[in-house]
Amino acid sequence: MRNERLNDPDSMGDKLLKFALPSIAGFVAGKVFQLLWNKGTGAKLSEEDEAQQGLLMSVLFAALSAAFTASVSMLSDRGSKAFVARRHRKRAAR
Repeated sequence: MRNERLNDPDSMGDKLLKFALPSIAGFVAGKVFQLLWNKGTGAKLSEEDEAQQGLLMSVLFAALSAAFTASVSMLSDRGSKAFVARRHRKRAAR
């Protein structure tokens, strides 16, 4: 186990970057999506119409928000891994 840790090419900064960047990007994407959703659905409905559409809109928001946030997290995860791999290649070339 000690050998694995010593032979691991990722530094603590690399590991932190690969963890934090997708997490923060996903969080920010979720907040941006929520802000855009609230602006887009800001029309006031009567109580009866709102009750009928409430469940449907909640489910739609949850599905779209999850899809958008997951996509952004996945892309930022790939980007952070590619960035770290490029740093390793540059370091090895020296």
